[in-house]
Amino acid sequence: LTGFLHEYDPDVIVCTHIFAAQIISYMQNKGDLRAKTIGIVTDFTIHPFWEDTNLDCYVIANELLTHQAVKKGISINKIAPIGIPIHTKFSKKMNVSEARKLLGIEDKTTVFVMSGSMGYGKVETVIQEIDSLDLDLQIISVCGNNKSLKKKIDEMNIHKKIHNFGFVNNVDVIMDASDCIVTKPGGLTVSESLAKGIPMILINPIPGQEDRNVEFLLNNGLAVKISETYPIDEAIYQLMNNDWRRSQLQAMIQKVGRPNATRDLGELILAMANQG
Repeated sequence: LTGFLHEYDPDVIVCTHIFAAQIISYMQNKGDLRAKTIGIVTDFTIHPFWEDTNLDCYVIANELLTHQAVKKGISINKIAPIGIPIHTKFSKKMNVSEARKLLGIEDKTTVFVMSGSMGYGKVETVIQEIDSLDLDLQIISVCGNNKSLKKKIDEMNIHKKIHNFGFVNNVDVIMDASDCIVTKPGGLTVSESLAKGIPMILINPIPGQEDRNVEFLLNNGLAVKISETYPIDEAIYQLMNNDWRRSQLQAMIQKVGRPNATRDLGELILAMANQG
């Protein structure tokens, strides 16, 4: 790695994973690097491994995490709260009716169930509970690469209209067409949802960073979370019948979301390269 970096001679090194950040920190401490270094914390928490790094700059999801970052030993002068970088297509918002027309679906209340790229969680149970609701709505389900899950959902006896997909490349359009998203709280999906201004109902957090993501989102009025005693059907029913709650969620999302994080990261990289 040292040989490659000396040969390539970058002006800035961007670490999008903690392990890369630890390796680059080790090399930087040894004096093996000329380049400026940036670490991107891709969750709404600063997990302890970041304490073992020593980079020039740390990109965090929001300035509300600055205090936590400083507590973890990161100098406030190194913190850039510009947001987790996401694809630029999530920075634009399409009219809901236009998005539904583009997808070829009805222009009516739409719930987007997204299980992540690997289709993790008991998504079919979630869909059954949504289907039991006495509300006029349709469901869009994205199963990612989980072909078994897609097959299960395709074979379910669903009363409501459901549009079930495997891997897709138009999640941005589906978000624009939906009234809410039911999703696990991964850092990138959360950032995309915040950028799109879509209310989130959180399910199936993976223990660790995703549990911390949930705490940040709930404590800052950005999402709803289901539990054994607060199931998905109740969460959707209450959200769809409470205009004030939805508007409150969307107002907070507008404050915290960072739709232009990728552009801002590019500008940060150029500025650091010019400094070097």
